[in-house]
Amino acid sequence: MGLVLVGMILPIALMPELFGRREQTPPAAFSLDQAVKAVEDYGGFVKRDPLGRVFQVNLVYDEDAQGNRRECANTSDRIAMVLPAFGDLEELMLRGPQASDFAMQYGNLENLGVLDIYGARVSEETVQQIQRNLKKLGVFFK
Repeated sequence: MGLVLVGMILPIALMPELFGRREQTPPAAFSLDQAVKAVEDYGGFVKRDPLGRVFQVNLVYDEDAQGNRRECANTSDRIAMVLPAFGDLEELMLRGPQASDFAMQYGNLENLGVLDIYGARVSEETVQQIQRNLKKLGVFFK
């Protein structure tokens, strides 16, 4: 069995700001459908509730009903720019470079209650800012 690597395949027309300056990039206005497609193209996983609302974005892994685990191989923090489109998002899972101070500026989501970060690369100041509205914050440093 071969190894399959999933890369970040995002149309430039859909996300032109991915190629701009990191420090000054304004939040982009993405539709929910564009954001879901971007996460899936990135290699991440989206879960919906029975009403079709996206309640979880997992950029680390997913497991099917049989317990088979699929990993997200991409670790770019640029995917964070689509997070504001997930207005109903309750749970967000990130790892390594995905969880940067840059990414967290896009992660102030009103309904976000659970944020798990593995191999975090965020400053203490950022952790203090994002934990204010969360029910659960898991920050796992390397």
